[in-house]
Amino acid sequence: MKLRHTLLLATFAVLLTACNFTLAEDVTPPPGYVPPTPMPTMGPLYPASAPNPANGAIIYVEKCAPCHGDTGLGDGEQGKQLPVTVIPIGLPETASKALPSAWYTQVTQGNLDRFMPPFASLNDQERWDVVAFALTLHTTPEQVETGKSLLKPLAPTVPKISAISK
Repeated sequence: MKLRHTLLLATFAVLLTACNFTLAEDVTPPPGYVPPTPMPTMGPLYPASAPNPANGAIIYVEKCAPCHGDTGLGDGEQGKQLPVTVIPIGLPETASKALPSAWYTQVTQGNLDRFMPPFASLNDQERWDVVAFALTLHTTPEQVETGKSLLKPLAPTVPKISAISK
């Protein structure tokens, strides 16, 4: 008899718990409800004009360095106080996998699971600027110079048409 009552009570408890989960989905906010912090709007996933990493460096120092650290290794003073580890965006293995559009989305919408707030105070261009700067944290000055030398315009070496036809 005790077993029957225990099973009946357990079944009733499971059914009651299941009702709580499904009812939570059906709750609609009242008319005119304004959420306390609206989700920032996303701009296009490409910058309107070329990002300015120098401007991004200024923004990074103010908004990002307290958690990510000056070099992006996740060793900022505020980041050390968080219950999760801050992603080291300055490490090559992290930054080499990064898509600028994904980082722009992170800066825009935040990631509250990892305690990163959305930066709605920055406009679209400022967000792209800080992403451009953050993507430079893993490069050395030698790598930057090598990249510049590879992108120098080469002198045209196309022969003239008159020389080919003769």
